[in-house]
Amino acid sequence: MPTIITRGAASARGFGFGSVPSPQTFNGFNTPVLYNNTSAGVPQTTVIWNSTLNKFVSAGYSGTASVPQFAVSSTNTGSAWPTPTAVGSISINSGQLAVNSSGLMVLVTYDWSTNYPYYFVGSSGTSWSQGYISSTILHITTAATVNNSGTFYAFGHQSASPYTGQYFTSTNGSTWSGPTTMGTATAFYPMNSVTAPNGNMCVIGYNASTLPTFSVSTNGGSTWTTPATIGSTITNISYAGLAVNSSNQMVWVSCYQSAGGFLSWYSYSSNGGVSWTAPATFSSTKYLMTSVVWDAVSSLWVATGQYSAATPYYPVYSTSSNGTTWTAPAAMNGATGTSYSILSSAINSLGNIVAVGSNSTSAYPVFATSN
Repeated sequence: MPTIITRGAASARGFGFGSVPSPQTFNGFNTPVLYNNTSAGVPQTTVIWNSTLNKFVSAGYSGTASVPQFAVSSTNTGSAWPTPTAVGSISINSGQLAVNSSGLMVLVTYDWSTNYPYYFVGSSGTSWSQGYISSTILHITTAATVNNSGTFYAFGHQSASPYTGQYFTSTNGSTWSGPTTMGTATAFYPMNSVTAPNGNMCVIGYNASTLPTFSVSTNGGSTWTTPATIGSTITNISYAGLAVNSSNQMVWVSCYQSAGGFLSWYSYSSNGGVSWTAPATFSSTKYLMTSVVWDAVSSLWVATGQYSAATPYYPVYSTSSNGTTWTAPAAMNGATGTSYSILSSAINSLGNIVAVGSNSTSAYPVFATSN
């Protein structure tokens, strides 16, 4: 079974190899609800499926002090969650969670006060060790994945010019080596990462011109291509959802600022992230797509986000059987009366999808599950 990996504004999984079943109907999402009915301002920014725990795990940070917050779902379907609990006291930015085949989880991020890269590591979801990936190297570390040999990768960039894209590696999540430059040194700002069943690893983000940019490794992370753009017409991208399926196909969803809101776009790779289609928009309506998963049960890519033209910013989703043709974004269970920020999604082996984020009015943590 390939390693399962997931991201903050996105997620991915490998369910083995073989033919993809014919597409089935996707029944949409329930209306988002608060974690444990809490009114704490702790937006959740990343979620993963941990097959060892048989639970979903999410992470975020306090809306007032940026203190990291973690939660483990109360059910294996993600249909209930406790109030997120604080871990540590440093101020962090949102990062990416990754999990290996043994259930060990790592969140990579960075300390706002110092710009030193930081990690949290644990296997229970309720007890975490933490520390600096480096206390001497300034590094804005934002993305994580695990290669098929079990090595964790933490991606980011130098915190000063020339902002070179780099990565650290660890076999246990607490002792790290690096940083190593991806390809030829160039400005690259990673946002998301994924590992395919065939071992390809892909990191997506943007370059110095804010164009969508990627780097790929076809040898399990030993060497990387110099970051390259996938198009020249879309700039100032926000968020970056990334997922892979068992056929090593990948989908990238993102959005960019447009007059009166955001427009969302997608790109597709048929060869494990080696090359990508030019970005194409989901709709001329203002939507902000932030996350995507591959649903092997329904044979569909499922992207999530929110309407962004005017309040309320209601949550939406869109589906695709081939990664290149998408349904019109639809509201989650008709939830058009409340503003939400949907920031990340993950899926389990049964096809249950959890999308997490916050009530964007009060920054309360919310989740939604697929029907």
